[in-house]
Amino acid sequence: MKTKQVVKSITHAEIAEYELLVAHLDSLIDTVEELSKKKQDEVMNVFKVTSINKVLKRIIELLGDDPSTSFVEALDETSLPTNSDALLILKQFKTALSKFHALRYYRTELGWDWNVKD
Repeated sequence: MKTKQVVKSITHAEIAEYELLVAHLDSLIDTVEELSKKKQDEVMNVFKVTSINKVLKRIIELLGDDPSTSFVEALDETSLPTNSDALLILKQFKTALSKFHALRYYRTELGWDWNVKD
């Protein structure tokens, strides 16, 4: 038996924030993926970690109380991660944003659309 997925609502401001953060996260994943291919066990510097965390902290805010928030956390700025560790964390954030999207995007008679509440 197929169950109907519960669709949560989202505001226009949250949609704009989601789209901005997805673009930044994709760029970060591409960059860290390249670094990880070259030197996967190299420790990241503070500047990179701080820059990445600016995006990750905004994603955490956007996710709010979504269940996926229990699987994501910003990079540790004191014990700096390796390139491969950072890539793992970034991909967990990508998965969390995908789930966030799936819970707020639904099929209509005309196609797919956000479930906007404002």
